[in-house]
Amino acid sequence: MAKETRKLYPSEEKDRFMVRLPDGMRDKLKAVADANKRTMNAEIVARLERTIAEDAQRTDTGMKWVAKAKEASTVDVRDRLYELEQRMTALETILKRRQLL
Repeated sequence: MAKETRKLYPSEEKDRFMVRLPDGMRDKLKAVADANKRTMNAEIVARLERTIAEDAQRTDTGMKWVAKAKEASTVDVRDRLYELEQRMTALETILKRRQLL
């Protein structure tokens, strides 16, 4: 007798990845997902997509800054370094607020 196969749900056809979370993180993630009216999986995916996009933007911006710096005079480079330091300080502040640093 032939074994009947059932059709898979779309979510069952997606890649799976098991991850170990530090103690307490699952509860925090659940609370944030609930607040955002998402499943825990959807919350994780949304956060990963956001940080990957932010990283890509920073890399693109950084490469443009390096190209400009190569063309600039020494004084201009100092000004750009000061601007970069200011941006790094602002980024550190944001990360500290989000408890990522």
